[in-house]
Amino acid sequence: MRLHLLVGSTGSPGSVSYSVGIRNPDPVTHIWTFAQVFVGLANIVPDVGAAVQAVDARFPRMTMPEFAGLSIAPGVTETLSFDFAVPAGIESSNYVGRGRCWGATSASFRASYREP
Repeated sequence: MRLHLLVGSTGSPGSVSYSVGIRNPDPVTHIWTFAQVFVGLANIVPDVGAAVQAVDARFPRMTMPEFAGLSIAPGVTETLSFDFAVPAGIESSNYVGRGRCWGATSASFRASYREP
């Protein structure tokens, strides 16, 4: 699976819309597929365990869709749209929005995890 992110901007307090495209380049359908978005520097840490912890706790961490997730056919891209609040008192700056997705294939039922 491949994850593509599009982000907006706002002041504090405010809200940001965050669109996530999840593409399945594999020849089998991905099932139980979910995406999570957050603010943090997860792309510069050395491993997945550290990436899960590299979150700015002042912002929400959101996961979609509801159970049982998406089923994404081969070659198809699905889009999820997140809206989350920017708390009052956040200083004006550039923040790194990140996302991760995970799911299983219908052929193997093995879980997979990908980070862009």
